[in-house]
Parts: sequence; C-alpha cells; structure tokens
Amino acid sequence: MKINATWFGLMAILFWSTSIGLMRTITESLGASAGAAIIYTLGGLLIICFKGVPKVWQFSKLYLYGCGAIFIIYEILLSQSIGYAQDRQQTLEVTMLNYAWPCFTVIGAIIFKLQKSNKLIWLGIALAFLGIIYSLTEGNLTFIHSIIFRIQLNPIPYLFAFSAAILWALFCCITRKYGKGEDATSVFLFMTGVFLWCKYFIFDNTVLTINFSVGLEVIFLSLAMALGYSFWNYGIQKGNILLLSIMSYFTPLLSIFWSSLWLGVALSVAFWLGMLMVTGGSLLCYWGSRKSSLTK
Repeated sequence: MKINATWFGLMAILFWSTSIGLMRTITESLGASAGAAIIYTLGGLLIICFKGVPKVWQFSKLYLYGCGAIFIIYEILLSQSIGYAQDRQQTLEVTMLNYAWPCFTVIGAIIFKLQKSNKLIWLGIALAFLGIIYSLTEGNLTFIHSIIFRIQLNPIPYLFAFSAAILWALFCCITRKYGKGEDATSVFLFMTGVFLWCKYFIFDNTVLTINFSVGLEVIFLSLAMALGYSFWNYGIQKGNILLLSIMSYFTPLLSIFWSSLWLGVALSVAFWLGMLMVTGGSLLCYWGSRKSSLTK
C-alpha cells in the first residue's frame, strides 16, 4: 500500500510538469482568460467527481476564506502570466521565475516561526536566486541590463509570476499553520474558474471557439490538474513523504523540459545550468529545514 501510494505521488509530479506547456498553447487558441477559466472550472469539477463535495461548512473560516483567496489569486496570476507572455520563450522565463516559490516558502516559514534558520537554508536561497538571474541573463551576469530591458518591454508576465511565487509560499505557510488537514482544493479551483469567467465576459470581446485539438488539450490538462492534486494528497498521506518531498523539488526541471519540447523552444546550456542551480538551491533549503527540525 505504501509503495502504491508513493507511486501515485510521483505521478502527480509528472502531471503537474505538463501543465505549463499545455496552458500556453490553450491560451494561445482561446485567450488568457477563457482558456484558463475552462481548465480551472473543469479541474475543480473533476476533483469533486473523484473525491466528492468537501464539507466546507465544517472548515475554519480562516482557511476557507483566507487561504482560499490567496489560492485563487495565485492561480489567476500564474495563468495570466503564461497567457500574457509575448512569446513561448518568455513563457518559460516567467515559469522559471515562478519556481522561486520553494525558497519563498522557507523564508515564510522562518517569518511565521514554523522553521528555524541556518546557514544551509540561506545558502540554498542565495543559490536559487542566483540560478534565476543566471538563466535570465543566459549565463552572462554582466548583461543584467538585458533582462531589465526585456522586463520593461512586457513587465506584466514577470510581475504576475513573481507575485504568484510569493503568494504560493504564503499559502503553504498559512495552510500548514491553520489548515488543520482541511482540503478545499476543488472549491478553490472552481472559484478560480468563476473569477476568470467574469473577467472574460466583462473585459474580453473575443468569441470563444474550440476545435478538436484544443478540446483534447483542455480535457487532458483538466484531468492532469485534477489527478495531480488528488494523487498528491493520497501520496503524502499514505506514501513515502520524504521521497515525495525531495522529488517535488525536481518539478521545475521536469516542467521546463516538457514545456520546451511541447512548445518547440530550444533552451541554451546556460538556461539549464540556471535551472539546476534553482533546483539545487531548493534542495539545500529542504535539507537545511530538516536539519533544523531534527535539532529542535
């Protein structure tokens, strides 16, 4: 049973790694608002089909409204950062920027006094942020002005992705402290879809048309989202949580890998080295946090 549950958790990581590339191609066809709205609406409904309707009336108000608001804003910012990227190369750049959330999570845990700090944690944070800068500057840190110029040309995706990383870290910390094991993910996803539908009908003037190939992408991504959350919850509850925690830090590499293949974007060696630095920094934060926990 434990081995099976662990495999389910690992499959969740694989599902999540396919989301960015598919989200981009769907929003290219349907628009940033409508494309994301369909995905989150279907994803939330599918989780309800798999796990049933959560008893939200029994949940704490702080978790339901506080964490729910943060979750919804995070998902909206992330999806819109992907949709508003000017090209597929920039999509991968903002995706990489969003994967600063593990380090922000550790920083948040220290601020909320859920975690003691140590040198290994701060070394990991420094390495991860250096990796982000290294990737964006294509390995030449003296060309920092080049990334500043790209951001100035189209700042919204970068701003949204960076803000989303901070919000997801905040969500993780608050849920850990006040969630009490509650899970309203299906409701949060569905409400994200509702807000995006509102944005589409109020601000967008485009006609929504779905062809067969885009329909298949929508169905697959909605299933991947629903199964990812469901499998992950099952895996961390009944599987090897240590192995799953370590493997989750390789999600950025897997996500960028599959996205680059799906979107047909060739990435430089420097970009991949930067991603390895981000992953390595996140792992150092994880090991540092375990070391602090063991010494309490």
